[in-house]
Amino acid sequence: LAVVGSTIFSGNYGGIYSSVDNGASWSTNVTGLCASDVRAFAILGSTLFAGTYPGGVFRSTDNGINWSNVGVLATGLTFASVRALAVSGTTIVAGTNGGVFLSADNGVSWSASNAGLTNLTVLALTVSGTNLLAGTYGGGVYLSTNTGGTWTPINNGLANLNIDALFAHNGYLFAGTDGGGGFVSANNGASWTHISSGLTAPTVLSFAASDTAVYAATNIGLFKTSDNGVTWTSITGNLPNVLVYAVAVSGTSLLAGTSEGLYTSADNGVTWTKNSGFTITDIRSLIVIGSQEYAGTQGGGVFHSAGIVLPVEFADLSASTHQSNVDLHWKTESEVNNDGFMIERTEKDDPSGTWIKAGFVQGSGTSNNIHEYFYEDHGLVPGRYEYRIRQIDRDGETHNDGDIEVDVPASAYVLQPNYPNPFNPSTMISFTLPVKSFVTLKIYDVVGRQVAVLVSENLQPGTYMREWNAAEYPSGTYFYRLDTGTFTATRRLQLIK
Repeated sequence: LAVVGSTIFSGNYGGIYSSVDNGASWSTNVTGLCASDVRAFAILGSTLFAGTYPGGVFRSTDNGINWSNVGVLATGLTFASVRALAVSGTTIVAGTNGGVFLSADNGVSWSASNAGLTNLTVLALTVSGTNLLAGTYGGGVYLSTNTGGTWTPINNGLANLNIDALFAHNGYLFAGTDGGGGFVSANNGASWTHISSGLTAPTVLSFAASDTAVYAATNIGLFKTSDNGVTWTSITGNLPNVLVYAVAVSGTSLLAGTSEGLYTSADNGVTWTKNSGFTITDIRSLIVIGSQEYAGTQGGGVFHSAGIVLPVEFADLSASTHQSNVDLHWKTESEVNNDGFMIERTEKDDPSGTWIKAGFVQGSGTSNNIHEYFYEDHGLVPGRYEYRIRQIDRDGETHNDGDIEVDVPASAYVLQPNYPNPFNPSTMISFTLPVKSFVTLKIYDVVGRQVAVLVSENLQPGTYMREWNAAEYPSGTYFYRLDTGTFTATRRLQLIK
């Protein structure tokens, strides 16, 4: 969620929704926004920017009515999966699966700016005074004092390096992690303190602030602090027991985007009212600007206030696993001109974030009846996957209709090839355990000397990924060896500087 003036914008996998009555009702104004998965917003003057996944960056100069794609490969934005946006002075900053990109000309052209940024999966950005901060998944928080020119890690006290959210307010920095709770810094990131009083959520997804309080959206509800993060109280109230992805402040109202709809509170979280106009209710982000309000849902496309939807009214996506297979099931309430559904898959631990085609399921054309669909994906290696379903009209237009994450359990020990390979200076190594094991993962040079120990501990069954940063080692061939006592595997990697 984000708020500018009296307008609320919300963007997510289904596109963008708008509201001009403080979220009471919603309609669509998204001409030209052909990417429906909206992950982030930013405002520069009167220009609104939307970061999409994986469509790059879009720009609107008329309060979100018309959009143009300004962040694509041809403009220098070589990674189209935009996870975060921020504005530093007159520079637009985009966080992607391939690092940070900057635009100093209102999005016309972009350039990568990753010097010192050793982890390139950037999920969060924030600006604190003249400083720019980037939150990465697996690498923690990085600081730039020259608008992204160079980056320095600032992780002292940050016990969890999987950063989902960053926020700056009144001289304090707030970091939300995936599995490690929240952290606060009073010295611009030089050191971090774990938030232990009242903020009981393991995963913090976003922050927002009023003049007197900071709010945290989490996997178990909403929380509030009035003392710069020292103590927190739950303001979940009568919200359903679901994920709260986003929070925003609009005037005297508080808004919460959840996996079951958009909710508004006029009494600072004591009571919540569900907003109307959404037939698909998974709300991922909001932003307020001017006199209009925009919203987006996961998997529902774009809706008009009269209830008109894009060609397919999609519902009830679910997934299950058996052995190394994933079964997907979904249904449609109605269809118009529907050619079918493209099923795409990505590995959650893949740093490149690449989506591949898994299959296609024929649609039912035009129908007012409920139709059920099934797809089975065979022969997967153990790990965590994300699937998305792209509905395709008979005229070729596509719409993102839903996504879901699935864990394929391990049935055997696996040591994967490192990525990238060759590499400079760091690479990721993935391995899978079918049972609890004491694991060592070590690096050796060509003469068999041990040069690094990446793992030496008891681990539960599952798939793990570890990074080796070889900045201090010479170019050459190295080997990595996984040993569990009952299983041993060795692979070769190549460092080229």
